Amino acid sequence: MITSTSSSQVKTVVSLQKKAKTRKETKQFVVEGMKMVSEVPQDRLVKVYFSESFAAANVSFLNKFAKEQTELVSDIVFAQMSDTKTPQGALAIVKMAQYTVQDMMKDKPLLLLVENLQDPGNLGTIVRMAEGAGVTGVILSPNTVDIYNPKTIRSTMGSVYRVPFFYAKDFTQQLADLKQAGVRLYAAHLNGNCEYTQPDYTGSSAFLIGNEANGLTKASSDAADVLVRIPMQGQVESFNAAVACTILTFEAVRQRRTGIGIARIDKGAAIAIFKARRIGRHRVPPRAGRHAQAADLPTLRNIMQFKGVFQQCAHGGGRSRQIDRQAGAAVNQRQHIAHVVVMQVRQHDGR
Repeated sequence: MITSTSSSQVKTVVSLQKKAKTRKETKQFVVEGMKMVSEVPQDRLVKVYFSESFAAANVSFLNKFAKEQTELVSDIVFAQMSDTKTPQGALAIVKMAQYTVQDMMKDKPLLLLVENLQDPGNLGTIVRMAEGAGVTGVILSPNTVDIYNPKTIRSTMGSVYRVPFFYAKDFTQQLADLKQAGVRLYAAHLNGNCEYTQPDYTGSSAFLIGNEANGLTKASSDAADVLVRIPMQGQVESFNAAVACTILTFEAVRQRRTGIGIARIDKGAAIAIFKARRIGRHRVPPRAGRHAQAADLPTLRNIMQFKGVFQQCAHGGGRSRQIDRQAGAAVNQRQHIAHVVVMQVRQHDGR
């Protein structure tokens, strides 16, 4: 049992907790708490430390680890090793993971591009959200807070083990490389020229998230393909970076899951028209699609650019249930718009 704060092991843990330089040099970091310790990948676990009181109360948990990987520490010394005011009694030294941008470039990747974020809690929350949303990777600018900061680690709640991330030495060049690879960049911006629900995120997409106080740099804003905004009410001007990132990311997730952008009135209305032969009491002919242009909508081929919905509908209602599932929320939320479109089509069709 370690009973002295002068122990070299204690000094190593304290240095890893407090100094980013030590973490970078050793390529190791510290996690605390039973949950974080229990989720460490076995091949990355270096050492586990338990306080004397924790060990006495959690024998079965200690038995999950090899004896040569564990060390008991007196409660007083453990308090010096911990980064929290109320130590949980378990901490571990973990090897850092090494990722590349290529690890994130799966089919139609969904990326988060974080520039100069300074709050550890914000970054940790974003990483945790990224795992929940199925984000393929997080790319960070060199001046973004250290992801291995103890506060960031706690905020990730274990997601730091599973979400690929990469610090780009030249963030502007990294954005250019992503665009060259076919990734469209969307920047959350107060001067956004469209609402966040309007773009199509079903292809390779990335969201740019800027500094809490200053937002994105001009270079990053200029590199974006589209500047989007989140509409606000009251006197609120903007959201916390992690909140804004979550809103944007889950809109992309929703679109990818359903294949539909509900803010696109043309798509929502067209699906409502073709999903079955009826909407309310109004019967809609299968050939109504040919008159969509006359109803001041984009051509049907543009409207139905996803998943062959037009072909399914034009050849009968046998697959209407599948279309119902694809339409989902768009139909429910756009019934009144669909009704207007249906009436326009019916008038043009002479019915």
